[in-house]
Amino acid sequence: MIVEAGNPKLDNAYFLWQISDVCQYKCSYCTVRNDATVDVRNHKVIDLVLKRLSMYDGDFHVEMYGGEPTTHISLIHAVDELSKMDNCTSIEILTNLKRSLTYFKKLDFDTDKVALTPSYHVEYDEDFLEKTIALHNYYKNTQMVVYVMMSDKEEHWDKTETLLRGLEEHNIEYTTQLLVDGLNYKPKYTRAFFDRFELYLNHKEHYVPYIYEDGARGISHKDIILRGLQQFKGYSCKPLMHEIDVEGNIYNACFKGQNLPMIFKKKDIIKYRTCPNNKCYCDIMFDYHKVIQ
Repeated sequence: MIVEAGNPKLDNAYFLWQISDVCQYKCSYCTVRNDATVDVRNHKVIDLVLKRLSMYDGDFHVEMYGGEPTTHISLIHAVDELSKMDNCTSIEILTNLKRSLTYFKKLDFDTDKVALTPSYHVEYDEDFLEKTIALHNYYKNTQMVVYVMMSDKEEHWDKTETLLRGLEEHNIEYTTQLLVDGLNYKPKYTRAFFDRFELYLNHKEHYVPYIYEDGARGISHKDIILRGLQQFKGYSCKPLMHEIDVEGNIYNACFKGQNLPMIFKKKDIIKYRTCPNNKCYCDIMFDYHKVIQ
């Protein structure tokens, strides 16, 4: 039995900001609805969220996602304002890299807080590798880590491996991501998949501390998913991830519908709560501290 898991010292709030729900792609395994309800020219919600975050008194990280975040006209403004906040420790822009190189070159901000994380979707291969190499060579300040979404479909494996080899050849940092259950998709990984991609999956593995009744051990993200070790319903957990939806509401990702007040403080959100969910649906949550009650 798992007695405890995760890092008890972790207390940076993680804000997952859906700045847009518009996307140019329709990936079969997507976990986010492409509703296209947002007016991507509207600044009001963006400015409201920035105001609320500026009043928060703890350290925090922001991940900008969508849809596709670069479809919103205010993305650059939002990232620039976040980078000026002393307690905003880092900003991540999760992008499909569909827009032009001219646009992405504008994302080389004058700060070391920003990271661009191009997400590779093999169903829309196009010129992804060429753009990634060009930006890797161009950026002076913005960091870049490629997220390679690993398809379970064998017909996509050759293209995926070509991409991985290209990243390694050009010394571009990347991480592999196993698919999780999507809106209309359930991945089925085979032994053939793991035999072929084992070296890529393990090239930069992260281990989470797990304490069992018979001792402690570190378990990789891959093994947590494959062995179903992300189930902590009823445990006491410090859930640090908070979602910011397209309307500007902010709420804990594990307690949807319970919006935070307009002004909220660290003491209000960095606290232990009883887990209500069947499992952690995001690998970032694996590191959040959990203790059996």
